[in-house]
Amino acid sequence: MVNSVVLVGRVERIVESRSGESAVLAFVLAIDHPTNRNTDWFRVEMWDDAARRVGGLIEQGLTVGIQGRLLGQISGGLITILASNLRILTAPMVVESDQQAVRA
Repeated sequence: MVNSVVLVGRVERIVESRSGESAVLAFVLAIDHPTNRNTDWFRVEMWDDAARRVGGLIEQGLTVGIQGRLLGQISGGLITILASNLRILTAPMVVESDQQAVRA
């Protein structure tokens, strides 16, 4: 059996970010479906070296692609994914004083 996941979505919020010997980065990934206006939510975790590499780069609003494997479920029904690779695809949207959204 193969346990492999590839997702592209928006970082909704950072849940946990710890550096050190056992570094952890956890965030909620939102995947919008434009045709039916639904959103799927996932908890994404990165551990140790992977967490140290991207920990300071991840922020709310970024569009990212992740590759990893399913871990299971946590409270609230979010499926947890252990990501081994992450790529930042776009910058977050920033609303300026004139109310036009621009890329940071």
